[in-house]
Amino acid sequence: MGLAVAAPQVSTVTTAIGRASILGNLAYQILSKVTADTIGLYRNSWLQYRDGFGIRPHPQAGSHKVKDLFFWYKIIREEAQNNFETP
Repeated sequence: MGLAVAAPQVSTVTTAIGRASILGNLAYQILSKVTADTIGLYRNSWLQYRDGFGIRPHPQAGSHKVKDLFFWYKIIREEAQNNFETP
């Protein structure tokens, strides 16, 4: 009985993974047609205290270098937009 209950959930997860794979493959094909042959992906984690992660440019001067990749980024605070009119 327990397996019969879990089967629909497993099927849902399997379907979602399959569709995500199709979407990822489509995105890759589109990117490969509009960009150069090499596409890079850099993933890392930055911590607030250890790495000084906060609202500002990172690094504050220059850029990060990872192998042949140079990059910098800026973290900004988005201000809330009040789109509601008061009567």
